[in-house]
Amino acid sequence: MKIRKLLLSVIIVLLAIGGAISCKRHTSKKLQEKEESQIIYRICDSCQDVFAGEDPTCPECGQEQCPEVLEEMNRLLTGLWDYAESMRVQDRPYGYFRWSRSAYDEYSTMASYMALNGYNLLSRLGYPPPLSQNQLEEWRETAESWYNPETGLIEDSLPLKRLGISGSEYESIFLLYTQRWLTILRTAGVPGDFVVPKNLIQKYDVFADVDQARAWLDSMKNVPNPWGWGSHAARNLSRHQKILADQGREDGVLDFVHQWIDENQNPETGLWGPPETPLHDAVAGHFKIVKGMYLIYGWPIHYIERTIDSALRLQDSTGSFGPGPCENFDALYSLYVLKRETDYRSDDIDRAAALNALEVLRYWHEDESGFSFNRDSALLTVGGWPQLMPEGINEADIYSMAHWPMAVVYMRAILLGEDPEPKPDAR
Repeated sequence: MKIRKLLLSVIIVLLAIGGAISCKRHTSKKLQEKEESQIIYRICDSCQDVFAGEDPTCPECGQEQCPEVLEEMNRLLTGLWDYAESMRVQDRPYGYFRWSRSAYDEYSTMASYMALNGYNLLSRLGYPPPLSQNQLEEWRETAESWYNPETGLIEDSLPLKRLGISGSEYESIFLLYTQRWLTILRTAGVPGDFVVPKNLIQKYDVFADVDQARAWLDSMKNVPNPWGWGSHAARNLSRHQKILADQGREDGVLDFVHQWIDENQNPETGLWGPPETPLHDAVAGHFKIVKGMYLIYGWPIHYIERTIDSALRLQDSTGSFGPGPCENFDALYSLYVLKRETDYRSDDIDRAAALNALEVLRYWHEDESGFSFNRDSALLTVGGWPQLMPEGINEADIYSMAHWPMAVVYMRAILLGEDPEPKPDAR
């Protein structure tokens, strides 16, 4: 049961982000450009800390030639696609990828999904992988070959059924997965030529009317995992709004959900969840709820200063917001969104973003040019997931390649004042 729950949680994480080997390196021009007023942060390996200043000598220990935070991030991202290529199944059409070097499955459709997600992310960051249009088209054809017209789904080789995941639970996971495939293919410029049946989408419309939406949300009110239910709520609302758009009608569900979410936010912390909710889950929940609903529908964000206090309190002295990529980029995302609303603790937010570079570097493998998911415990291996290495760090994997750079997206947004997600019009 424990393994089953862990796998389910990992799969939900996989779907939350929605998209030939070359010696040529791609450098982001934006990352190299510096405004005159920008404070430069540097990394001191000896102190395991960051400091601000033009002088590359650490003022605490005297270490010389301390690199700039963003230059170090640039160094990692310029070679990251080489890791993806090392995970590609070379004797198959383009688009077949493995999870990691130790994965015993020949390939995984989810690994391919995460690789394409990574391609889109690196392109967005200014490091476009050197793929030709023909390779992208072949990747699209590979994805289409996995589509099952009888079920209307793209499924995966992960042993979900062996873990007791079947029926509607299995179907709902891959309904979301198939919809995500359509999104990331479109983002890559090669739209998929398959559709998700409308009756399947309507089957899982748990927000079909206000009463159903109220019942579902009330059942989540005391669940100490706003990251999980916040993600589901955003997805449920998006699915229902799409159904309404296809039917050319409106109802009161959107307004009701907005009211419920507002009323259940804690004014003292700016977060959601009962008192026993772990802080990292609450901050991650803020990311899911704000990104998935407030920004999409133009809802005003509340309790901004208290939320900033909460997110900054989560970070420890090593720069970490939590044990993995999601906890870190979730917190940075919330700080990025909130910083553009206020000057409150702006310098603290900047330093927190710079300090998080230390955490990003801890998960980097120089030998593989890739990222690992977590430390000190093996990631689930029943589906060919990465193994725990002797030094206590998981080997690099495709999932992490598509997620650790998200921390860099919002780190850079904070430090350079970039705006990767412009504000929506207020509703």
